[in-house]
Amino acid sequence: MDKVLEIIFRILYYIFIVMIIQSIFRTGRRSNNRERDDQRSNFSNDQHQQSSSDDYYSNEQQFNQEEKSLIQAYKIMGVSTSATDADIKKKYRELAKKYHPDVNGSKEAQKKMSEINNAYDLITEKRKIKH
Repeated sequence: MDKVLEIIFRILYYIFIVMIIQSIFRTGRRSNNRERDDQRSNFSNDQHQQSSSDDYYSNEQQFNQEEKSLIQAYKIMGVSTSATDADIKKKYRELAKKYHPDVNGSKEAQKKMSEINNAYDLITEKRKIKH
């Protein structure tokens, strides 16, 4: 009976050691999950490559639309596309002082301020300028 208990405890001990080693080195199920996820991502990348060739023209049109809206934003702000970040901030502050609803209460000024804010947000987002 003592031999049987000793064998059972040794088996449990080795199972425990294996579990600790697996958790330390992240082997076992977790690595299998990673391999499965990699296979899924490869499959989705293959699908994406097939669909990307079909959507080439729609992506190009979308890019052209974004580029046009960015150019329009520069026109609204009254700065060139080669203006520095500091120049853009300075121009925004000037326009904000001129068209802010607290300073200029007309409806046209409110509309212009809304356009200026949208244009400034678009430019700062594309250039990754912090406010």
